[in-house]
Amino acid sequence: MLDYPSVSIVLLNYNGQRFAYYWENLFALNYPKSRYEIIFVDNGSSDGSEDLFAKMAHQSPDVSVRIVKLEKNCGYSKANNIGAGKAVGDYVVLLSNDICVSRDWLKNAIDILELDKRIGVAQSMMYTIDDPSKPDKMGNYIDVIGLNYPFQFSNETKEVFYGEGAVMFIRRSILADTNGLFDETYFMFYEDIDFCWRARLMGYNIVVIHNSIVHHRRGGTVSGILMKMEPLYVFTNTRNRLNTLLKNYSTRNVIRFIPISVAAELMKGSYLIISGKVPAGLSCYKGILSFITGLQETMRRRAAVQGKRRISDKDVMKLMIPKTDALRYAFTNIRKLQLEWKGK
Repeated sequence: MLDYPSVSIVLLNYNGQRFAYYWENLFALNYPKSRYEIIFVDNGSSDGSEDLFAKMAHQSPDVSVRIVKLEKNCGYSKANNIGAGKAVGDYVVLLSNDICVSRDWLKNAIDILELDKRIGVAQSMMYTIDDPSKPDKMGNYIDVIGLNYPFQFSNETKEVFYGEGAVMFIRRSILADTNGLFDETYFMFYEDIDFCWRARLMGYNIVVIHNSIVHHRRGGTVSGILMKMEPLYVFTNTRNRLNTLLKNYSTRNVIRFIPISVAAELMKGSYLIISGKVPAGLSCYKGILSFITGLQETMRRRAAVQGKRRISDKDVMKLMIPKTDALRYAFTNIRKLQLEWKGK
């Protein structure tokens, strides 16, 4: 690649001192130092991690660094938006503080993106920190009611429905089409699905790049099991999933799938309460209530999305998990879900 595009890496940190040694790799990438910058967004940390990063930056003066200090934790969505808003690169890369990148991580991703201009968003292939040869449990697909499903490992770059925000490459020029990056009303969770859905509605492809490799301390930033039972997680996840469906589906599919989604959340909440997870179960109900009370604002945001869409639901849904497969997955994994909800 003779003409290297410029890249802005937005490293989002919240009390990430224990991950600081991961960040050293960002200063030794196989990419021209003059063609990338690191925007360190500290989301109200109190553990001194910002100072550790500043020392690293001082020792690597050939890499352009900017530190953005936020006085409080603004949430994942807003903090990333702030960082992306300061980016000047042709590409914006979102990076969580619990990610350790490989030396060719950036170059390999940019090579693929430069070859195919239809790709608007990409994600690196994530492996676990504890076993570097083991693929991480990534998401990347959803079904018709917005529940997410795991990525099936591939040795080739593979198209997916959405890329995870933990390590996301974005062609900066598409942000004008997608009405910006993340919806700040989400705070955290489902913001990456919502953003990628908007990108798909504008006709952009989304891929996982197999040879752009990182290692992830899954749960390092947000702790807990896969189906987390913290009330804030359950509340936010419920509300944001419903908002995502409402904003991005056409009217016909809103009518088809929102009632099913609400019914599923009501059943989940009831089951959690019966199982003794009362705060989590009540948070399901609160998430539904917040969705309903926030309808006016969500409808305003929906109008902005629907007014710009170029692609039909039929085309977007080709990359969703079909209803029959989703039902089969639910039935075969019901025992696993029960154990997770019980916290075992």
